[in-house]
Amino acid sequence: MIAHLQSLLGTNDEAGRPWQLRDLARTLAAGEAQHGSTCPAQVALVANNLDDLAVKLVAARVFEVREDVFVRNETAPDGQVAFLFPGQGSQRPGMLADLFVAFPHLRELLVDGPRYASTMFPPTAFEAEEKARQDHALTDTRMAQPALGIAGLAVHDLLASVGIRPDMVGGHSYGEVVALCAAGVIERRDLLQVSAARAEAILGAVRDDPGAMAAVVATAEMTREVLGPASDIVIANDNAPLQTVISGLTPAVDAAVETLVGRGISAKRIPVACGFHSPVVAGAARHLLIT
Repeated sequence: MIAHLQSLLGTNDEAGRPWQLRDLARTLAAGEAQHGSTCPAQVALVANNLDDLAVKLVAARVFEVREDVFVRNETAPDGQVAFLFPGQGSQRPGMLADLFVAFPHLRELLVDGPRYASTMFPPTAFEAEEKARQDHALTDTRMAQPALGIAGLAVHDLLASVGIRPDMVGGHSYGEVVALCAAGVIERRDLLQVSAARAEAILGAVRDDPGAMAAVVATAEMTREVLGPASDIVIANDNAPLQTVISGLTPAVDAAVETLVGRGISAKRIPVACGFHSPVVAGAARHLLIT
């Protein structure tokens, strides 16, 4: 495979480099799929451009371990692979567009959700107002969740096509739905319908104040300590040692941000449709119970 890729690089150079990295990746992936290769990966590398790839392939061919070249250790015990699917807030117009262009088989996912595809891949915005409108359209929970479902399955399917399959899956917030689909609990054909129903249930639970969320650069414990036990906000996400997300009614979140900033802790509102993971949307649960 490495020799084949080096040969393709040489041919590409002689032709004036009409192919970029993504074109080479697509060609290799198509060849693997056609021949049904089941051999485990021996070397992985990360290349920034064609010249970088050529240099690193030389090291890879002799199994030289170096920066951004990773060689399989045959004596090490086999590890396990986990996929973590992201939740709402990670969406953006044009997300994964390059993958859908380079790997046509992924477009089958877009065929199942044409109304979401047009919001995921709007025309290029040349003005700030139009870009803001496109961002806002995809922030709508009714669009964001199905769109993230399509994107999550696209990455899952692409990795599976090159032999990378998870031993376990998990999800961050909405990502749990995609994880259930990847695990076979939810049928693929039902993913968009489940996603849409989940979004409607959440929005149906929201009252006059949709709530808000804010990102805090502090531990969850520190955040609770500063805000105090009487605070009307909740710790929505304990993402990392210094990444906590708070949620609740809008005035409560704004007051919490002001308090945290006043104590020298970085905190700011994040653009979301409502106060997820808080009592604001708790009523959505009864609409999603499976009997």
